[in-house]
Amino acid sequence: MTAANGLLFAGFHILLPTLPIYVASLGASGSEIGLIAGIFGYSAIFIRLFTDTGVRAFGKKTCLYAGLLFSLLATAGYALLDSVGAIVAARVIHGFGFGLSTTFAAALVADVIPASRRGEGIGYFGLGSTIAMALAPAFGLVLLSDISPWALFIASGVATLAALLAAHQDRTAEREPALPVPAVHLSFRNRLYEAGTGVPAILTILFGAAYGSVNTFIAMMAAEAGISSAGLFFIVGTVFIFLSRPFGGRLLDRYGAFAVVIPGALLYCVALALILAAGSLPMLLTASVFYGLGAGLLL
Repeated sequence: MTAANGLLFAGFHILLPTLPIYVASLGASGSEIGLIAGIFGYSAIFIRLFTDTGVRAFGKKTCLYAGLLFSLLATAGYALLDSVGAIVAARVIHGFGFGLSTTFAAALVADVIPASRRGEGIGYFGLGSTIAMALAPAFGLVLLSDISPWALFIASGVATLAALLAAHQDRTAEREPALPVPAVHLSFRNRLYEAGTGVPAILTILFGAAYGSVNTFIAMMAAEAGISSAGLFFIVGTVFIFLSRPFGGRLLDRYGAFAVVIPGALLYCVALALILAAGSLPMLLTASVFYGLGAGLLL
């Protein structure tokens, strides 16, 4: 499941810094590029409102497979469609797939991690996606600039297909509840959030706004600033995410969430300040060190 999750993230992160550049080449305006970047997140959130219904009707693994198939279909759509409106539609489908896949991959893994080491276990599970975050964006930029958009979309599709095949190799039985769970009608409020999760949800939204902005637009920003080899930002940053995630997981298990969240947020603020001031590759890579440490702890 760690491999499947990593490959899913590879298929996604190959496109994260490159899709805005590609749609700009099709003549998309700045607002249309923002829509294509943002609609993905909204659709990923929307589909999660129905995960309870899906898991009751089909089970976690079937929902995971459905999400991976949606992601694969969307990747094919990017390659075959060349209008901004059609790419927006494909982006919505991709958001559905990514929302389902990431939710149920994590749920299946959480079933087998001992409760006393959950922070550490989730930290190790996240290393699959962390490696993808290091390699995939830089690889995607090379494919788009040196080969063609088709090569970019084929690579994303192959990674997503490999994620589906890897997930199919998981033979761990889904954990069943000790007692049958009666069907319960959930109010709209309870579909949006579970009591007690408000603060973590708000923190995730705030972090996601910064994290998504950096990951989506750092390549375009570097190009405007005349900074070459911007793909190194992801590689250096993810090395430090890789280092900080297992450490952060152990810190969480021992001292609680805010012992990880507060230093992570401060480190990430330093990264954002350095990105704003970056006018050269060394400064951008210095920012990526703080980006990796802060993001690793917050993730």
